[in-house]
Amino acid sequence: MLPIFSMVGFYFPIHVKCQELPNTIIGKEDKEINDIPFLKNYKIAEGIAIDEDISSKTSFILITNGSNEKVICSEYLGPNSRRILAIQEIGQLPKNSKVIMSRCRKEQKENGYIIAIVETTQTAYFKKVKKAWIFKKESQTFSEIPIKGIDCINDEFDNLL
Repeated sequence: MLPIFSMVGFYFPIHVKCQELPNTIIGKEDKEINDIPFLKNYKIAEGIAIDEDISSKTSFILITNGSNEKVICSEYLGPNSRRILAIQEIGQLPKNSKVIMSRCRKEQKENGYIIAIVETTQTAYFKKVKKAWIFKKESQTFSEIPIKGIDCINDEFDNLL
């Protein structure tokens, strides 16, 4: 058992090996996501090339550990090799929600750099957006954006008919 001390109601283990922090994995080149110690318990749930990236080298990857989700923006470097450009923490998804990557619109104009948490519906577009971010190529960061005017394509809609 690890020795523990208390400080203003918080408990801190004394002998805990520090995990690699998310900002230190930006720019890392790896073959597999779980090769990175900070992400070793995560599995790839979905991946999609960013539609607007003509080179087709930039993609979003949704990873999960079963209770927590993250979106990684990465650059393809070659067979079994990618560089992490940015990570967006999604957290635990609310019931009847999902993450849509690169299939969203702002004011009915497609924008492949938007990711969003949407409430799932049996419609062609998810219009109930709970939260959204945009990946900025120039700064290689995610920024939260207002959800007004955002909707996302429901790729499964044809299968629901």
